[in-house]
Amino acid sequence: MRARIKLDYVPRFHECWEEIFRILAKYPSLRNDLESAINAKTGTHSIQRTLQWLKAFENRYLKINTAFLTVESQDIALCDAADKLASRSQRAFQEEIGQLKHQQQRSANYRQHAGVALVKTICKGMEVNPPNMPEPEKIDQMSVVSAVARLADPKWWRRKARTLQARKLEAASRYLGAVCKRRGGYCSDATLRRHTANKHRNRELLEKLEAINDQGQRYTLAELSDLGVSNPVIRRNELMTRIRGTEEYATQSTGFEPVFITQTCPSAYHSHNRGGNEYDNWNRTTPREAQQYLSNTWAKVRASWKKENIPCFGFRVAEPHHDGCPHWHLLLWFPKDSIEKALTIYRNYALADFPNEPGAQERRFTAKRDELAKGATNYIAKYISKNVDGLNTDGEAWSLDVVKTAVRTEAWARTWGVRQFQSIGLPSVTVYRECRRLSDEQIAEQLQHIPDAEIKTRIQAIRDAANKGDWCAYIQAMGGVAIPRDEQPLRAYMLLKLKETGEAALNQYGETIEQLKGVIAWNAVPVITRIYEWVIQPIKTNDDESFYQEAHAPPLDLCQ
Repeated sequence: MRARIKLDYVPRFHECWEEIFRILAKYPSLRNDLESAINAKTGTHSIQRTLQWLKAFENRYLKINTAFLTVESQDIALCDAADKLASRSQRAFQEEIGQLKHQQQRSANYRQHAGVALVKTICKGMEVNPPNMPEPEKIDQMSVVSAVARLADPKWWRRKARTLQARKLEAASRYLGAVCKRRGGYCSDATLRRHTANKHRNRELLEKLEAINDQGQRYTLAELSDLGVSNPVIRRNELMTRIRGTEEYATQSTGFEPVFITQTCPSAYHSHNRGGNEYDNWNRTTPREAQQYLSNTWAKVRASWKKENIPCFGFRVAEPHHDGCPHWHLLLWFPKDSIEKALTIYRNYALADFPNEPGAQERRFTAKRDELAKGATNYIAKYISKNVDGLNTDGEAWSLDVVKTAVRTEAWARTWGVRQFQSIGLPSVTVYRECRRLSDEQIAEQLQHIPDAEIKTRIQAIRDAANKGDWCAYIQAMGGVAIPRDEQPLRAYMLLKLKETGEAALNQYGETIEQLKGVIAWNAVPVITRIYEWVIQPIKTNDDESFYQEAHAPPLDLCQ
């Protein structure tokens, strides 16, 4: 029910209320929640203090660090701001370069580090992450030039501004109690609407663009997208195939036993209870920061396992609690004689912070083993579905609640940049997908160029297993589990993109472009899986409906 501001306060403090209403008018999607917060504040504080709180809240959560952008700004305003930021950044670098030119005694290394410092200063002032750059001792002129080129590019700023706006909007909604079980959970309604609208716009764009290859085949990008892992049905099916194949491999390889681990953050990372009331000890962290906390803990656990020579393999699923704070589910296989030590190490790290707070020992870290007796794949299936599309393996919905959860968790993950699924200690899924692109004739033709019979046989076995969708056989052909990427028999083959003149093609930031072209074994001729060259262009309107009559349904191997 909509919360209305109590107008009996207005006559006495007319100027304060006028300022409050002026601020509220700028944020229509958050107005109801802001009014509820103001009503709660005025119940215990003076109207002047309430206005001070509202201004502080606006500055921290609702304004983006420019004088003209907020979480409610239209996209056209973001694009205009991006143009101005790019021009302003370019002028700042030109002034910096002009000053350094007059300081001839300064070394090239000094100038490069000065450029990096300016990049970081500008990005920090705008609350965005700077471009990826090498370590300070490895900084060179090319890395500085590419970073400066990004800050001078309106499109780069546009992407950053949209991401920042989405996250600030969700952070504000979470602060106001709009992310909780009572309100739907996982993400706010405003973020859900924003995410749904973005998906519709992206779909419309894909339907207006087409890909044409050198053989004259043409398909809309929407058709190609439906054949890849961006399609939730294909994504879920591939994940379940990999999990089931991993379980088969573990069953055939005696000595491994599965464990289902759940790790959550300390209570200080949780914002509200199910009714929407804020926890007293919430530390104001965002779900992205909570995800980083879990990742840091996991890095320490993996390092300790490596030191103790404890191998493991399996999958990790990241999903939100009702208040948006993430937690992890891990389905891992360990050698039977190492399970207890592995779990003890993980538990110690998971409980390193606030180990004595209420519920920490029971909820922060749990490990289930007996529950997996009927099959680890069946146990984790619902967690996978809940974070993809809410459907089970036969395409039927688990329940209406699970389907609704899937929609909201997708919006949550996209907003906060959380990677929902990750394999651990398993062979490359990129190689698996690339091997599925080739027909029997194409792989046979390319293997003729590999002189080493042993390598040829190995590649054929890997490709056949991938082509059949037999993940268990694929693991065996790739040499097993817990093998470092650089020691696996087959890896992705990356090749520099070249111009027609044979020179290396550069992107808009002056960097060379690497393209995935296929797979390659060590010291062997590469197997090219991306045979066609594609050009993306807008679809041409044509009154003749025979425009696409010669184009057949796109083959499955185009996007897998």
